[in-house]
Amino acid sequence: MGAAGVLALEANSRAYLKCLIMKETFGLRHVHFLLGDFLPYLRGTAESFDVGFACGVLYHLLNPVELIHQLALHCRAVFVWTHFYDPAFMAANPAIAAYFQPGRPASVGGFDHLLYRKGYGAAVQWKGLCGGGANEACWLSSSDILTAFQHFGFKILDQGVEQNPNGPALLFVAERTR
Repeated sequence: MGAAGVLALEANSRAYLKCLIMKETFGLRHVHFLLGDFLPYLRGTAESFDVGFACGVLYHLLNPVELIHQLALHCRAVFVWTHFYDPAFMAANPAIAAYFQPGRPASVGGFDHLLYRKGYGAAVQWKGLCGGGANEACWLSSSDILTAFQHFGFKILDQGVEQNPNGPALLFVAERTR
């Protein structure tokens, strides 16, 4: 689509190999894939990006607001798709709710929020698990996700909610205003 370059970081080694296969299959010469955790990468680089894509990422992190803060430091705009913690969904789906602990307060960069810790349980043993690198992750409410992006200087341009059997998902586009 005319991009001068695309940098993609993938922490899951199986998914990384799939990325390399797609790169070769489609001759994607301006795409560079790295295997590893993007948080240390973002913490250690001064590089900036026109657009950051965080699809299926926030809800696999122990500290999702740290990634939001890093995106604000490095990206002019973002596209985000992520599950979020929804008390009504959890009340209607006790089998899924059983994986979660009650919300606990946290703060990153002056932004106070609640983290809902989710254990992966037996799923960490599955060959096909595309989860995070830890045995657990922390989810945010949709309100905390949107407010965190705004706190770190983004304006939400468009948003929607998708119903999903694993929990509702929020998708949005935001642009940094400062």
